[in-house]
Amino acid sequence: MRRLFAAVLAVCLCGNWGVAQTKEDPKKDPKPRGQLYPGWRQLGLSQDQVQKIYKIQTEYRAQIEELRAKIEELKKKELAEAYKILTEAQKLRLKEINDKTPKEPSKDKPPSKDKPAVKEKGN
Repeated sequence: MRRLFAAVLAVCLCGNWGVAQTKEDPKKDPKPRGQLYPGWRQLGLSQDQVQKIYKIQTEYRAQIEELRAKIEELKKKELAEAYKILTEAQKLRLKEINDKTPKEPSKDKPPSKDKPAVKEKGN
């Protein structure tokens, strides 16, 4: 038990020491990153132009994400208000319908291994 504690303590101390050693200069701004729009690479943009475009994209991405979050919030509120209009019998029926409806597979999960792979015709 003491060895485990000593090992954990050593790792923590070494880890903190390494972090302190790798801190970057706070004055140095990281280069903006992005992706040029289709066809823009062929325009012969200077590196300065490319960096300015990346900076613009970075600024607008933050605003776009805020708006997407607001849209999701509004959709949830809309559904909640509409749900209040239903009678108790309709709410129960809706629950039955939703319980019978197969859920869409999550985009994060890989396809089920239980289902056989679809073979292409002609092979």
